[in-house]
Amino acid sequence: MDAASPPLCVDLDGTLIASDTTVMAFKKLLKRNPFAALMAPLWIAGGKAAFKAAVARHMIVDASRLPYNKPFLEFLRAEHARGRTLYLVTGSDIHQAQAVADQLGIFRDVWASDGRVNVTGKRKAKLLLEHLGERKFSYAGDHRRDLRVWAISASAILVNAPKWLRDAAAKLTTIEREF
Repeated sequence: MDAASPPLCVDLDGTLIASDTTVMAFKKLLKRNPFAALMAPLWIAGGKAAFKAAVARHMIVDASRLPYNKPFLEFLRAEHARGRTLYLVTGSDIHQAQAVADQLGIFRDVWASDGRVNVTGKRKAKLLLEHLGERKFSYAGDHRRDLRVWAISASAILVNAPKWLRDAAAKLTTIEREF
């Protein structure tokens, strides 16, 4: 592994997969148990992290059947094979994220929402600063809220990003790759 390749932190929803694990799990839960819809307002009242955790308590996605971004996943597997450290860092609930990590077997660790903290935007940036340090990691993402993370990362990998997001990320860090 060359020193020019810092650990790579990977977002899940919209980046590693072309969907959202909470939405997928909630839809499946509603099909299996329509009464769950009655509980949803209570879950939502607790905030995003609490809602994600409540859905995960009732339904975990089948990680073997998710709509993975195949070219990006092939890249991650190649990076893992050459020794690059990969972390799954997501706003998804920890139980959904861990199911994905267990399925793929390429991530050193998983950092995700835990029922109290929704790990997105500035919270994700803070977590990565605490664990890895400023400019000591690369980050793969797809969304406007990822700009806070790219602002402190060594480089950015953009997945399905529109031009305006690419341009904004390029003002904050080096673009390592695009998918």
